[in-house]
Amino acid sequence: MSLTRRRFTQILASTLFLHHLPSFAQSVKFWASLTLPEAQNITRIVSAGAPADLLLLAVAPEKMVGFSSFDFARQALIPLPEHIRQLPRLGRLAGRASTLSLEGLMALHPDLVVDCGNTDETWISQARQVSEQTQIPWLLLNGKLAQSAEQLTTLGKTLGEEHRAAEQANLASRFVGEAQAFAASPAANLRFYA
Repeated sequence: MSLTRRRFTQILASTLFLHHLPSFAQSVKFWASLTLPEAQNITRIVSAGAPADLLLLAVAPEKMVGFSSFDFARQALIPLPEHIRQLPRLGRLAGRASTLSLEGLMALHPDLVVDCGNTDETWISQARQVSEQTQIPWLLLNGKLAQSAEQLTTLGKTLGEEHRAAEQANLASRFVGEAQAFAASPAANLRFYA
């Protein structure tokens, strides 16, 4: 196939258009439905999934009404305070595998739902729909591992736990930085055979 002026122009136009696609494809860092309550008014939080469970456990475990995915009551070897260990497993609230009904969510009387994961239009739409149906504010954080420090900082600011979240964010930033440095080093390409 020979390269004609028309074909060259099509390729050039496509290249110029594709250059801008990554900016359209990037997902948001966080999204909030309705108006988020003031930090001092947030005392009861429902986690929508396992990543949010872990974020809340790090930033504000005393505000959780339960875990979406974990049952620590049966895990005696995990060093957790007893009141955290006894929090119930409520079920997931996001995605196809949701096990917590909207009626169950409303019965918990939460001040906020926290979710961490995909922040594309599909997940935002689902969060918006649940929030509008229940009138419970929803905070959806981008769940990319590289953004762990930002997740902790945003959640800490939302919940009035900036100091605790800052300590966790510094650790997360250090660990992610070390992992990225290792991945870029020649040592990452070493192979071992047993």
